Amino acid sequence: MDKFTNWQHINKLSTNRDVILFGAGNIANKTLRKLDCKPLCIVDNNPNLYDTEQLSLTLKSPAYFDTSGVLAISPVFLNF
Repeated sequence: MDKFTNWQHINKLSTNRDVILFGAGNIANKTLRKLDCKPLCIVDNNPNLYDTEQLSLTLKSPAYFDTSGVLAISPVFLNF
């Protein structure tokens, strides 16, 4: 697992990789503004949000993580 030190590092690691955000809401909006790429989707634990859209991204179940080779970013642990 990669540990991020800053947004520049996150954006470098996300180059040429599929990226998903973990966690919907305002924090996902803040994270999306700082990314240089567009994530594939947002993953969230709330089943009421599955298959809805936020920020033009589809919200999916954590089971979506079964896909290998994605860079998952959890905004909760990032410093804004």
